[in-house]
Amino acid sequence: MYQLGRFEERFGSRINIRVANVDDSEDIFASQNIAFPADPTNLTVGEIRDFIGHEEHTFIVGFFEDKFAGYVATHSKKYYPWTNGNSLVVADEYAGKGIGAFLLRDAIISCRKLVIRIFVEKNNFRAIRLYKKFGFFCVQKIPRHYENGDDALVMLKWTFHVNN
Repeated sequence: MYQLGRFEERFGSRINIRVANVDDSEDIFASQNIAFPADPTNLTVGEIRDFIGHEEHTFIVGFFEDKFAGYVATHSKKYYPWTNGNSLVVADEYAGKGIGAFLLRDAIISCRKLVIRIFVEKNNFRAIRLYKKFGFFCVQKIPRHYENGDDALVMLKWTFHVNN
């Protein structure tokens, strides 16, 4: 897996990554809506609260110097062979500090399936580069998948473990 040593040396003591709790719902909601303003699948604050702690959903949050910096959300349906990586969001002011890498690492570690699957806009080069560093590979392109008409790349990563 991608080594985070460079970020740990520079920012490690200032970064805190943990599983979300209900008190994080407002921050997750706000950052989701900034990152995906027109997405019809955005969750409400109530839905986020309901999903936190639910066995099929995982929300992991990141803080930089005790300020909310981003989150990653995954969803594992009982009979699906994969975990869906639903969203990975890092606030602009924390980009380049390793928050996204730490969040992605913890999402992969917490994955309950043999495969984690993500969709990413084909022009989101920063995200694609991060996913590739962690061993994701592209398996499909879906034309005009997003509301803005952009194509989606479907990327997979073998996790090689199943947590109970």
